[in-house]
Amino acid sequence: MPINTDFDADLSLMIPQIIKVRDAIKGAPVVKSKAETYLPNPDVTDRKNTDSGRAAYLKYLMGAEFEPWVSQTQQSMIGRLNLTDVKAELNQLDYLLSDCDGDGLSLAGSIEQAAKDILVAGWRIGVVDYEGLTEADLQDVSLADVKMMLSSSRPKIKTYNRESVVKRHFSVINGRKQLSMIMFYEQGEVINQETFRKEVAESFLILALDENGDYYQQKIVKGTKNAEGEREHILVAGSPLKFIPAVIISDHEVEHELPQKLGFLSPIADKCYHRYGVSAAYAFYLDKLVPTINVYLDRTFSLEDFAELNGGSQDYAQGGVNVFVGESRVETTSAENNVKAFQEKLLINESEARSIGAVIPKKDQSDNTATQAFINLSEQNSILKPLVMNLESSYKWLIAYCAMFEGLVSQENISDYVAYIDLSLPMEFTDKQKRPEFVASVINLFSSGLATRKQAVKMLIDEGFHDGEADQILSELEDSI
Repeated sequence: MPINTDFDADLSLMIPQIIKVRDAIKGAPVVKSKAETYLPNPDVTDRKNTDSGRAAYLKYLMGAEFEPWVSQTQQSMIGRLNLTDVKAELNQLDYLLSDCDGDGLSLAGSIEQAAKDILVAGWRIGVVDYEGLTEADLQDVSLADVKMMLSSSRPKIKTYNRESVVKRHFSVINGRKQLSMIMFYEQGEVINQETFRKEVAESFLILALDENGDYYQQKIVKGTKNAEGEREHILVAGSPLKFIPAVIISDHEVEHELPQKLGFLSPIADKCYHRYGVSAAYAFYLDKLVPTINVYLDRTFSLEDFAELNGGSQDYAQGGVNVFVGESRVETTSAENNVKAFQEKLLINESEARSIGAVIPKKDQSDNTATQAFINLSEQNSILKPLVMNLESSYKWLIAYCAMFEGLVSQENISDYVAYIDLSLPMEFTDKQKRPEFVASVINLFSSGLATRKQAVKMLIDEGFHDGEADQILSELEDSI
């Protein structure tokens, strides 16, 4: 019976939102190229399918503005992580520092790639493989073919994004609850060697534990070459591996399930798309503020006459000239110049985006702007600190799996080996040049009553000005009075 390759319903549910965030990072050209996917046509009549209707929507689309806040925030947060300063001494595994995936990606580069993706999707999967099917070409299904292709090989760290995870299952096996099956999806182009046409190939990679609790890999190929490979069991020191050498890399500790929640950038993207729609309506409204001239003629005439006098159209020309029957006169009208509601909506949207950590260039250097900017940093720090801690822990486990495949540690002693891995990521995220301004902002919040004494102390702890718990520091301050 063919293996089912349908996405789990809860996994496929979130894919459109993840793509939405990724498109927001790519910016306005990509967002606008998807037209009604992100900006519905306000015209719900059949007219929208005419040439004039399509031209009207194109004008509406061109008037919309998409802000680059998502990419700015991601860039800022990754910059604050300073992952180029990763410190590691891996001894026999030092090759991972310059090439951890077999394709030339450095360990620091892999960690940065994971961090970027977690800010978007919430998690990423890391897998360690040694002469396994993760190294195979899209259409290779045999482990023997992979080994023939490789002249030499070492354990590698491969990572997979959230959209590539088709299925997963956690169960109690080998005496503990663990990941017992995960399926990945890949799509790529291959060249037909006879016609030299590019053709789409789909590939599915299964990592699982069998009925005996032994680890195996299996590959399925669809497209130009349909094939279902055999189960390929992976051995370590001649013995079956009793777990899948994979790690869920996230911004918090995850063990027995894949979280539904998306990354830090997702709500910021939602604010950008909402603003995108409002800006289109705003531009459309402003366009209607162009004065309209109505000319009334002292004679009776038909709609055909109206059309002839109005350039062949029977539609009322907002912002143009219209001729009517009636008492002879000329009048100029203009839509009410009431843009305040739009402006207030856009200001509220910007404020809300800042409040959840969006990086938005300052328009002034007022105390309020500075205060808000550092509240934003605190919002970012609330996710950056656990993100770094979990990146460090996840990659230590991945490095330990590499050590296991190299024969440096047995599979039974992996957890002990992890504790001795010399890998550390920077934990200082604050721009020191802005620290005095941050302290002033915290004092301003406390003095104005917008933050309690305890909240102010917590902000200072988050930025590294104090060590310890807020209650302890407050108690010490009371004792010193």
